[in-house]
Amino acid sequence: MNAVSLTLENAPSRRRGFFASWINASGPVGVICASGLIALLGFVYSREEFAAWVWRVPFLLSLLLVLIGTYVRSHVDESMLFLAACEKSDDRMPILTVLRDWKKPVLQACLVNMVHSAFNYMSTVFVLGYAVKTLAMPQSSITSGVTVANIVEMCAVPLIAAFSDRRGRRPFILLGIVLAAIWYPIFFQILLTKNAFAIMGGFVVSIGLIHATMFAPEAAFTAELFPTPVRVSGSSLGKQLGIVLGGGMAPLIGAALMGSGTSFTPVIFYFETIAALAFIAVLLAPENARKVLS
Repeated sequence: MNAVSLTLENAPSRRRGFFASWINASGPVGVICASGLIALLGFVYSREEFAAWVWRVPFLLSLLLVLIGTYVRSHVDESMLFLAACEKSDDRMPILTVLRDWKKPVLQACLVNMVHSAFNYMSTVFVLGYAVKTLAMPQSSITSGVTVANIVEMCAVPLIAAFSDRRGRRPFILLGIVLAAIWYPIFFQILLTKNAFAIMGGFVVSIGLIHATMFAPEAAFTAELFPTPVRVSGSSLGKQLGIVLGGGMAPLIGAALMGSGTSFTPVIFYFETIAALAFIAVLLAPENARKVLS
């Protein structure tokens, strides 16, 4: 959330959501680049070579990106808003301030990130494992759908975020949560058809449209819940907790709920519970899209 906060605080007041959303849009960009690189390496090298050493290449390249990112960040000045806040406050442990005074916004940020990440990972990682292992579908037919969906989301996120600058963050996030809750059982039925084109369309709806509706305004929504002195600490705590509890655990919990059976009902009930809690959290959260950052 450092990058989101820095972008948000330097962006024009009426376009904060649009500029902050480019940080979230980099997620689909990463998936697209990774998929393209894997496909290229798989085309150039044999399966034996790939298993022996080629699979290490993407990890080495990611290390290079970390070094470049660290260099760039170390040469970027803090925002004027943050520097002004530092002059007024000498709080050296903002995380303690967050835990003491900003519990509710942290919980709201956690639930928002939990629902969108759970929906994302349950619609990709969990579905991929089920389709390949249980339905015996070729992995390429699933991964290609995920790639196409991320291309759509990459384009949709900044567009939806721009509208959130005009209409507010909450309406889009609430709409996305409702659509996700309705669509999730339907997507499982599409999966059972084993039709590659239908499943690709399902991925586009799930990730490219519904997830994008929640994900696009999330960056600004989460950061705007906190004032400048604790923005990075508060938003980072809420976001990371939400992603760990949502996206990190959802595929494992989904697999455990499925067990050796074929009923999706426990998995659907699990996600609907997360969606209901997140909906209430966003409904009770303030709308800060038009407020001046403090």
